Amino acid sequence: MRPEEINLQAYKYADSTFSKFNEICAPIFETKIKIFAYFRFFKNGRYIYLCNELNWLKFCLDNVHNNE
Repeated sequence: MRPEEINLQAYKYADSTFSKFNEICAPIFETKIKIFAYFRFFKNGRYIYLCNELNWLKFCLDNVHNNE
């Protein structure tokens, strides 16, 4: 699977869990923390990348992460 495909899958997953992620992280956002991200990398090269700012996540996946 190409890095772009993995990034797209990661984004789609983050988008589908966005509301629940923000609900779970609500206590964090009561502090001065404004953006919170969670990363989980797997041995097969795939990963979970969750963030409460989907625009930032999209930027990162489009411009930073190439899965190398």
